[in-house]
Amino acid sequence: WVPVFFVCLSMRSVSAQDSLGVQYSLNARGTFKEGQLNQTILSIDGNYILASQYWETDFFTNYKYLKTNGRVGENELFSRVLISILPKKSVFPLIGYIYYKSEFYQIQRRHTPGLGLGWRLFENQLSNIKFNAWLAYDDTDFKTISGYNTLRINAFLVGNHKLMPDKLSLQYTLYLLQSIEERDNYIWRIEP
Repeated sequence: WVPVFFVCLSMRSVSAQDSLGVQYSLNARGTFKEGQLNQTILSIDGNYILASQYWETDFFTNYKYLKTNGRVGENELFSRVLISILPKKSVFPLIGYIYYKSEFYQIQRRHTPGLGLGWRLFENQLSNIKFNAWLAYDDTDFKTISGYNTLRINAFLVGNHKLMPDKLSLQYTLYLLQSIEERDNYIWRIEP
């Protein structure tokens, strides 16, 4: 017999004024198992968007924690900040930044700031797809290697599709973080 507890919390609110819009969401999930297998799984993510007619700031963060029988398998923090100029245009300039920390990959910290472009690929009342890319300076400290640097193209595709309005939607982000200097140095990341 193994007791299993599952916790889920989700909050979402959208408000707008004449010239400034605010959107935010917070989602938290947890699973706790005890018995022959003791396991704790936590996942928390949040998104905050502050927008006006001329600029938009989009902050996303995701935290994951996994511990099995007293051993930490993952303790990961992934954050992304985008500052877009003239975001209502189909193509617009942006400043991008990614912060990453991972126990599993032994990354103590990774900073990747840079400049690039955003592109609204598709947008209507039920769906929107946006592509963002920027040239980034990657400054990473691993537990075993300090001061690793490379230039990267950070690119990601964000989709949001309302399958059943106000009831069911599909949201996803597909990342590709590719080093310009080292062909085999890349990261794929998918967040459904």
